Amino acid sequence: MSYLPADKRTFSLVPATDYTSQQETSPWLIRPFLRVGSSMMIYGRQGTGKSRLSWQLAYAFASGSPWLGFQIERPGPVIFLEVDMPESDLQQMIDNAAAYGINHPEIHLIHPKTPVGDYFDSFDVLKHSDRVSLASFIHDIKPVLLVIDTGNDVFRTRPGDVNDQVRHVLRTLRSMMQGYGALVYLNHERKKPQTYSKSSEDDSGSDKDVFMGAQAWEGVATTSLRLKNVDESTQSKHKTLLFKKHRLGPPGFEQLSLEMTKPHGFFEAKLTIPQALMLWQGDTFAGPHSYKEVFTDVAAQVGATEEAVKKAFQRQRESGVEHPWLSQLEGDKA
Repeated sequence: MSYLPADKRTFSLVPATDYTSQQETSPWLIRPFLRVGSSMMIYGRQGTGKSRLSWQLAYAFASGSPWLGFQIERPGPVIFLEVDMPESDLQQMIDNAAAYGINHPEIHLIHPKTPVGDYFDSFDVLKHSDRVSLASFIHDIKPVLLVIDTGNDVFRTRPGDVNDQVRHVLRTLRSMMQGYGALVYLNHERKKPQTYSKSSEDDSGSDKDVFMGAQAWEGVATTSLRLKNVDESTQSKHKTLLFKKHRLGPPGFEQLSLEMTKPHGFFEAKLTIPQALMLWQGDTFAGPHSYKEVFTDVAAQVGATEEAVKKAFQRQRESGVEHPWLSQLEGDKA
């Protein structure tokens, strides 16, 4: 098994002055969202496309290709545990993924079923047999990512404090992934109550605590992202991905505009010039890079002029923004 029961764990006593030097930093999986051992929650209204967005994330890890412009730093196999979507919807999503070119043999799907009906209510990570089965799959596949759709459906609540149960669920899942990778789980967003008012929004205009279930889902998460319709229509192809919580470091911007592709239903990021400059991937070109190559490529990505890109870059530098690709330039000047 890839996790240790409580009676097998060991503890050590480390002086605080030595702790930093003794601890190795967990490797990045996708900067700035996930390191090995961390967790991320993606939440949003039903029908916004959370499952498809997370499938794109799974494909990015399996294939090593960027996710919405963010580079995958440690690609590898993925386990996708689907405990919310009915069989027919799941099959349609996978067919659409294949047509869109984002299916991959390193995405390993677990889809429990009940004997009767299209829906199921059987998987429970707090049940010994289910926990052992999942841990066995993780041990065999050694995934860099475990995706769970959805968190609220991965266990059956018991009498008692549900937040304690959620924390236990997340500790169990993260323990299974220890040394392999990270955990991503989806949750639904609750509808606004009839008593909703602007006072229930935070400074960015987003609803506070809008995901369904226990607060521990977000409290334990290292990172949380909210997928939101630009307008009230669930059929709208324009979405916003809000970066709500980022303990591992700021992404450099608070949200990302997404557009749903038709007819497949997956997403393309609509980057602004500053976002494209921050996310530019140096391996677009072989050999040494120049500022002109970067500005030309970014201008083509966002449909802008090279001069506009250059001015945006200069403003970013003046405000202290760091660009990871600068280290790849050979003595060039903007």
